[in-house]
Amino acid sequence: MSSLLEPLPVAAEEGGTPTRERPHGVEPEPCPADLISVVIPCFNEASVLGRTLAHLAPHQAASRFEVVVADDGSSDETVAIAARHGVPVVLSSGGDRGSAGARNRGANLARGQLLLFLDADVLIDRPEYFFAEVRRRFADPGLAAASVHCSVYPDQATLAERVYHQLYDVVDWACNRLGLGTAGGWCQIVRRAPFDAVGGFDPTFTSGQDVDLFFRLSRSYRTRHLHSLVVHESPRRYRGKGLLRTAIGWFVNGVSVCFFRRPYLRNYPPVR
Repeated sequence: MSSLLEPLPVAAEEGGTPTRERPHGVEPEPCPADLISVVIPCFNEASVLGRTLAHLAPHQAASRFEVVVADDGSSDETVAIAARHGVPVVLSSGGDRGSAGARNRGANLARGQLLLFLDADVLIDRPEYFFAEVRRRFADPGLAAASVHCSVYPDQATLAERVYHQLYDVVDWACNRLGLGTAGGWCQIVRRAPFDAVGGFDPTFTSGQDVDLFFRLSRSYRTRHLHSLVVHESPRRYRGKGLLRTAIGWFVNGVSVCFFRRPYLRNYPPVR
């Protein structure tokens, strides 16, 4: 498990680009060349974060990855839970500023050349296989970013949710193959150099930041959907807002982001 780092003070430059100030005299730890950085953005995720971190912890040494929690002004026990698991936390300097900014701040603290952005309620299926497969796929220097297959937790998934995710995969695979990069927010894997080159996530987007990032990446780089990489998410949004309503909202939002360069869902309240 990573050693606990004191949360680093974070400032945002004009335009929302994160900068990091490392405490005086603290040197960065040596970084393995193939280290993968798992960045988990959080806003009041105490109910799910502990399970996600506990799921990752047994595989961290063997699979050579680090975990960074990017907190966005949580008022619950999110930060304390990360601390109990020995996970570095980067804090927002101004309360809830959105998941795009949190992901950027987490990426700035992370040390790996591969950035894996993971929602707080998402569990990686077969972690040791997953990380080995990530390295195998990204051994291709032309691959800049990848989305993955997602499903609801197997013990909670309904037939409708299984069908929805399979259909989503078809659309995601086709869009990335056609050069219209897109990705689900649950998990994205991005090579650091292209991520930095396009400016990371756009903090002005209140939703659809993941689609926007992949769309911008696909203008100059190759993005792909990798069905062999599997994660499982909580059904909380589908159960809280309804599967059909959520799916239609995400579809319209993705079209708006790709073709009109702005999100359709301006108000995207969290579901807890």
